[in-house]
Amino acid sequence: MTVASAASVVAGTLHYAAAAGHRPEWTLAAVLFTLVGAFQIVWPAALRTVARVWVLFAGAAVNATVVALWVLSRTAGLPIGHHAGSAESVGALDAASSIAEVAVVITVVLTLRRTGSGAPR
Repeated sequence: MTVASAASVVAGTLHYAAAAGHRPEWTLAAVLFTLVGAFQIVWPAALRTVARVWVLFAGAAVNATVVALWVLSRTAGLPIGHHAGSAESVGALDAASSIAEVAVVITVVLTLRRTGSGAPR
């Protein structure tokens, strides 16, 4: 789970960086970026200390949801917000964050399949 933990921290750090840039145009987006970033940075610690299946599922679910929202925002545009209905361009940092999030999801799924019990090893 080292790969998932590192990828989660990378994505969380990038979300913190993005929060500041979104604050002037849409405060709610900045708050959401901050909350997602906090989750992504704290999740690896929870994974190490709690080590329960629900922690794995929570990490995969949050990261998959964030990737889905990112894809939507880059294709059709989000239905709400400052740029509602307009597709945003793909930036290097947001693409890097999405790649890290996909790495979290894939690593968690592979771990769950490999262990059968869902407990991280």
